[in-house]
Amino acid sequence: MFKAVQPFSYKNKPNPRCAKRLYVGADDEEKEGSWIVKETQEPVVNFEQYFQPGQPNGARKQNVAGFHFGTSGKPGQGIAQFDDGAATENQCFMCKFDAPPRLKIRGLCKKAKMDTFYSLIYDATNNLPYFKGYDKTIIQLEEDLDTKGGTKYWQILELEGNETKILAKTEMIPVGSSLASGLKSWTFQNPVCSGKEEMVLEFSTCNDDQFTCKSDGECMDMETRCDKFPNCADFSDEEDCKIVVLDDNYVTDFAPLEKNTDNDYKRTEVSVTVDILTILDISENEEFLEAKFELTLKWRDFRLKFQNLKEENSKNTLTKTEKSIIWVPKVVFVNTKDNEVSKSDDSVFTEIERQESATINSFEENENIHLFNGRKNYVVMKRTYSTKWICSFNMMWYPFDTQSCTMEFRPEGNSNANIKLVVENLIYQGPKDLTQYFIKSTKMTFRAKDERIVVVVTLGRRLIGTILTVYLPTNVMVIISQATNYFKPFFFEAVITVNLTIILVICTMFLAISQSLPTTS
Repeated sequence: MFKAVQPFSYKNKPNPRCAKRLYVGADDEEKEGSWIVKETQEPVVNFEQYFQPGQPNGARKQNVAGFHFGTSGKPGQGIAQFDDGAATENQCFMCKFDAPPRLKIRGLCKKAKMDTFYSLIYDATNNLPYFKGYDKTIIQLEEDLDTKGGTKYWQILELEGNETKILAKTEMIPVGSSLASGLKSWTFQNPVCSGKEEMVLEFSTCNDDQFTCKSDGECMDMETRCDKFPNCADFSDEEDCKIVVLDDNYVTDFAPLEKNTDNDYKRTEVSVTVDILTILDISENEEFLEAKFELTLKWRDFRLKFQNLKEENSKNTLTKTEKSIIWVPKVVFVNTKDNEVSKSDDSVFTEIERQESATINSFEENENIHLFNGRKNYVVMKRTYSTKWICSFNMMWYPFDTQSCTMEFRPEGNSNANIKLVVENLIYQGPKDLTQYFIKSTKMTFRAKDERIVVVVTLGRRLIGTILTVYLPTNVMVIISQATNYFKPFFFEAVITVNLTIILVICTMFLAISQSLPTTS
């Protein structure tokens, strides 16, 4: 390693950009005398063998190790070439690449006539890296070494034969801004792309499935883009996190109608999922069943485009503004008192269900964006409702009756000509045993004659309560009444009293039960 790095040392070639040592990635900052390799967090065993005689000698003021190229550095005398230095010094360091870095430019129009892809090259003459385009442009760093703190900037040059022409430049603020990568404003010598003298371009070494942090060019997985947690140092991965992209001719009021093979308009299919959370109330007298349920509507809108969708749907949630600018279907709750309609308010939760792999946007845009087609990815809208559904109770076989209550859905108004409801799923999460009834079954079907989604909740009556509160007391009183027939004539008055009391009690029970049942029964 010493022989490999010695040609670039301060001793062999003065390099005022850094101290006369090469940082090797080890320090004893946490505990004095315990040298740790920063990349692996493993201790350096027998570290004394690597240091020059008398080193390390900086105590707590010098805590980083490096190859030293001063007077005590003697090539060919083993590996004892380390000494310690201060972390505040400008340390040179080595880079290891699994593959040669390739930088690409985003944001330029095709007429700019500049290379799009560049390779990282090291300029031994200037001790600096630069980027060489595949054709005739290069990107290199210019700095004024004679002036302390002088201006340092990257510039794009065009090589034409023996001539070098400056095309554009951008100032480096701060100096260590990661080899010109990131999102920066470039000033062009001559106007480009429809007369622009300044353009914001992205220089990036990231892959197509990575996001480039704006300030330093660091690469982040696209799954972390807009995941509501800042991963870039400048938080740029959480900027401009819109999901929905609309064309200028998008109309919110119109359903997304497409033509089929017969050149007729094809109705938009809206999948319906009903998740019954619980049965809140059942009233036989007022004839209603009140249910708390979550209604999920799912559809595709070919007019929409989405960007940067995640595999986890919960991370593709639309904002309040985005919910308000897209078309949403409206569904009528048919068998309710006021024909309630599904809502699109702040309580609605809308997300995009990713169904396809992303396509990459054009290089003429200065940011890598993953695009998704609305024709292949679903818009999913969820909202929880508490609704009283009209239910007709048939009490002919009371208390051995079975009741069926329905929840019926249809498109609002004349939108039935544009959308078609499709059964997707029915879930019941509530308790099976209720106060008077138990849930016998639930099912959801599509009724073709009037094109409605019908959810049927079948209720069975709990007989144990009726037996204990009605049948058992009545039978006991009948038995007591019958037993008085065997009393001696002497107890005639008592017999009359007991029987009258029993008749009154039974009448009272009959009236109470009758009042609890619908009047039509």
